[in-house]
Amino acid sequence: MQLSRVVATSAVIGVLALAGCAAPQPDADKTPEPPSYDYDLIDMSSIGAATPAGTALSFRDVAWLPIATDAGDVLNGFTVLDVVEHDSSFMAETVINPEEFAQYTPYVIFVEQHVDGDVTRGIPQVPLYPMLADGTPGAYVQSPLDAASGGCGAEIPPYDGSNTKMYCIIGLAAEGQQVVGLLYNNTTSLDVWADPENLYQSAPVTWTAPTSQHP
Repeated sequence: MQLSRVVATSAVIGVLALAGCAAPQPDADKTPEPPSYDYDLIDMSSIGAATPAGTALSFRDVAWLPIATDAGDVLNGFTVLDVVEHDSSFMAETVINPEEFAQYTPYVIFVEQHVDGDVTRGIPQVPLYPMLADGTPGAYVQSPLDAASGGCGAEIPPYDGSNTKMYCIIGLAAEGQQVVGLLYNNTTSLDVWADPENLYQSAPVTWTAPTSQHP
């Protein structure tokens, strides 16, 4: 697997390949403790107005963001519960080619998403990008991941078919960088040109830890 650069977001994307029995396994004595996932979920039962482009939020603040569906745009609620730096050894159990990610420090980003309406087809996957300290999108392993995959080195509550789901994203920081939050710019890896009608592309919604939590 090779990493590639997405022009629209400047995010480097690694395609997730779940490890099978042939994947190298880390030494049991070196397996890190998984990040904590014991977070109280946010009540998003009352829909708010669409969050304006450029809004800067703290962890556990809710954004209501337009998501394209066959029936038109609908608002989904999102919040970031936490961002936790993790030991890279867990990647050997997550991808079949962990050597491709050896240059990065992984961060587990815990996300909560709420859908107002029919979820018979499940919770839609929406591109959300790790945010580096300079405000730009960072590298990530394609996600979201949930407890069924165990792919982010942390077991989280399995999706129960309700309108709210908790999942995790693996953000990747190169040497000298740090993942400090998450951003939404309403683009995908196929969006390689600036879209003047997409206000979020040039002014994303962001989540970072409160100032007191930064190192």
